[in-house]
Amino acid sequence: MKDLFKFERFLAVGEKNISERSEQIYKIYKISRSEAEQENKKRFTDTNALSMPTLTIIQKKSRLMPALPHKLVVDNHVLGIMKGAETNVELPAGQYNIMIQSMIPFFSSSMDVTVHGGVRNVLTFSDREKIWDALLVVDMVLWVAELFFELPSPWDIVYQVFTNGYLVAWLVYEWVIRKRYFRMDFGTYKLA
Repeated sequence: MKDLFKFERFLAVGEKNISERSEQIYKIYKISRSEAEQENKKRFTDTNALSMPTLTIIQKKSRLMPALPHKLVVDNHVLGIMKGAETNVELPAGQYNIMIQSMIPFFSSSMDVTVHGGVRNVLTFSDREKIWDALLVVDMVLWVAELFFELPSPWDIVYQVFTNGYLVAWLVYEWVIRKRYFRMDFGTYKLA
């Protein structure tokens, strides 16, 4: 019986020591957390002084073709794939070579831009193929119509010459503009 009483007393003392120790640990945690919060408040009170300049990249949409994803390359380093119509990139103030590349690596455009702090830096781009896209839609409609209707003798040859000539002209045009495939404009605007 004495041994049982000693054991219960030992447990009570142990629980008391554990509870005191957990209270001490909690107090230390609470103090360190409040100090960290105060440090963060001091550090982030002036966000304008610490914020990094942002480069906004906007893709102008074509009415005829859907917006496709493009690779975004800054100073020969791929940042990622631009899926939406607008992307914000935080860069330190300085001069950069920005390249927009089609998912087909053959087609791209690049531009040297200077990113400034305290202003809105905007780079817009659009493809140069608006007229070619319209002609492609017309050609696709005629191609589908040709599947269902047979053109008379002279018009069949005229259509084939037009379609094949358009294809050759389009391929030559793509080859010529492959390194400046997108029309790019850069501007800086005052923040509101």
